[in-house]
Amino acid sequence: AAVNTGSSGGALINGQGQLIGITSANYTRTGGSLGIALATPVEIISKVLRDIVDYGFVVRGWIGLKLTQITAELAKQRGFSTSSGVMVTFIHPQSPAASAGIKLGDIITAIDNKPINTGHDGLLEVAEMEPGKTVSISLIRDEQATSLDIQLDIRPINAK
Repeated sequence: AAVNTGSSGGALINGQGQLIGITSANYTRTGGSLGIALATPVEIISKVLRDIVDYGFVVRGWIGLKLTQITAELAKQRGFSTSSGVMVTFIHPQSPAASAGIKLGDIITAIDNKPINTGHDGLLEVAEMEPGKTVSISLIRDEQATSLDIQLDIRPINAK
């Protein structure tokens, strides 16, 4: 769909006239409509709208971690036996992760049995879940596979 500068926020519809997204940005070399157009899927827009109406803000699941992707180079440098998953690099002190016993250097391999390969994937997976839900975190600690159950919370406004 052609998106011109200034037309962000418009409906993106399919051939049957159904709303499938809201246009949000475009990238072009010339500033015209030829280029890459981006839209936010209607599922995300609907959740955001419901949350704002119900709570006054967007509600996202939160466990309180910062994560780094395990690359082959990082695995070799740290002596890890795996190059998949994400390494915990920060734990918010008052977070569900801290309460559940997650430790710096833990390697998270899955959330609710869904493999996690990048920090973005892991945090997005959690953010899309409802606060209050208990999730299973599969991890490797000291070369031993284990899992922990964590009850998601609502991300505090000032959380990093």
